[in-house]
Amino acid sequence: MKHSAAPVKLFPMNGLLKNEVKWYQKFCNCAEFPQHTPKLLDYSYDSLVLEFAGSPITKETIPVDFKNQIREIAYFLQNNHCYHCDITPGNLLVLDNRLFLIDFGWSVKVGQDPYRRWRKANKEYLKCMGSQYRAPDWPNDRYSLARIYKEFAGNPDDKLYF
Repeated sequence: MKHSAAPVKLFPMNGLLKNEVKWYQKFCNCAEFPQHTPKLLDYSYDSLVLEFAGSPITKETIPVDFKNQIREIAYFLQNNHCYHCDITPGNLLVLDNRLFLIDFGWSVKVGQDPYRRWRKANKEYLKCMGSQYRAPDWPNDRYSLARIYKEFAGNPDDKLYF
């Protein structure tokens, strides 16, 4: 007697990777793409492949129009109803004078509580995620972007307003 069974996915994607793939796929369909996010080329149960988007930002690699690009990233996230939740200099890459934001694993929809979304995650980890770039009213990506701007712009009197 033969039995038919539904296909079983042996290695389901973990929640962070699945979430990141979802956001990159959403960004592929928006008008602003790929201005500040790299294109998702491929993914599997344990990894994803993005187009090359440079190296993490340093004071030596700051784009000429850094302030404008930081604002564009803030508006891009807002227009796509996304809280990144983990904006740090390590997640901002520079290639050919252009900024790219990566690592959308912890992202949530605007209005969604990250603690609730990631309720199975270690709460202490969530509380310190993003370190000094994290807003007191987390998630607040504009705060994080403004902190990075202040650190890398080199002029403490230069303020970033959105």
